[in-house]
Amino acid sequence: LDEIAKSDISSASRCILFGESTASAFHILRATEAVLKQYYFHHRRQGRLQRPMWGNMLDQLKAKKRNKPPATLLNALDVIRVSYRNPTQHPEAIYTIDSAQDLFGVCLDVIGKMSLEL
Repeated sequence: LDEIAKSDISSASRCILFGESTASAFHILRATEAVLKQYYFHHRRQGRLQRPMWGNMLDQLKAKKRNKPPATLLNALDVIRVSYRNPTQHPEAIYTIDSAQDLFGVCLDVIGKMSLEL
């Protein structure tokens, strides 16, 4: 993983430890997006997006004909995007410690699956 992802995973862990749920969610989502970007660049050598954003990267990964990433991974990333990432960007979003821990677990799972190919 790159340094940004490692730093954000570490920060998310510390935030959970100190009860800073919303901050933890922000950091783990940022780490997940950083690893997704690496994963996208690994899979997409040509015709890359100029501004790779979560949804657009997933669309291009889903559209691959050869060496397509597993559908379960892409679906999990899409659920994280729709259910967590987009709402977390809203200034009024607040996470409980339980929801932050759940999100942390789901994100670590997809980060682990993506990192196996990197």
